[in-house]
Amino acid sequence: MDFKLGFWSVLLSHIAFNIPIVVLMVLPKLIEMNRSMITAARDLGATSSQVLTRIILPSITPGILSGFFMAFTYSLDDFAVTFFVTGNGFSTIAVEIYSRARQGISLQINALSTLMFLFSLILVIGYYFIQQYQSKTIKSEKC
Repeated sequence: MDFKLGFWSVLLSHIAFNIPIVVLMVLPKLIEMNRSMITAARDLGATSSQVLTRIILPSITPGILSGFFMAFTYSLDDFAVTFFVTGNGFSTIAVEIYSRARQGISLQINALSTLMFLFSLILVIGYYFIQQYQSKTIKSEKC
């Protein structure tokens, strides 16, 4: 079997590494979901795809988003796994920063690290505002 290290090995390792994290974020949302909503939708004639898109997915969307952000953060931070499964001709940001830092700290490394940090910060702030908007919407619907 000729399996070369590169993009696909990094992708598969990150998927395998992050699946438990996403499951831990989505599973509680599935457990706390109101089962009577699914039963009522089926009683009213909803198809399986309608139940999935209109009942289940909206209920677990916060878990999916938090799982995405946690997996994204771990993927950015995970240097060890990426370093060992990266082949020649392919490099991730973490491996690139490490290889350039071994040659000496330069302005390029500082700029790249700052961009990574700002991108992650923007995603986290965006997720915070999405959560705030959703909680306000839910509170206004209950009133």
